[in-house]
Amino acid sequence: MSVEIVADFGENHGGGLVFALDLIESAKRSGFHAVQFGIPRLKEGVGLGEKDYLIIDEHCKARGMEWSASVGDVECAEFMVEFNPRWIRMPKGKAYYVDLLKYCMTNFPEGRVSTEMLGGNEIKLISR
Repeated sequence: MSVEIVADFGENHGGGLVFALDLIESAKRSGFHAVQFGIPRLKEGVGLGEKDYLIIDEHCKARGMEWSASVGDVECAEFMVEFNPRWIRMPKGKAYYVDLLKYCMTNFPEGRVSTEMLGGNEIKLISR
């Protein structure tokens, strides 16, 4: 059995690219295999944007680190397809968004859905 350790940064970088790159470096030095960011803010102009993720992609590839992000809507998922991540994560409470769930199941090799806010019946429903 192999174990993959992913550093989930969420929004801990405070929207700063330099700090995000520093977090990637720290994760690499600490033995993490991959990193994951929060939802890309494509419209709001807050946090990391499209150009930042291009730099993050290059930075991770140069260091042999996989990376991905949580996606909260289909637009963010479409943006992430450009980077061809091995997995995509839907944050808590988003499993009810059927269009997003279907898009992710069709366009990413692995999907990770947080079931934190779902009950047992809902989990059974989405796992079919």
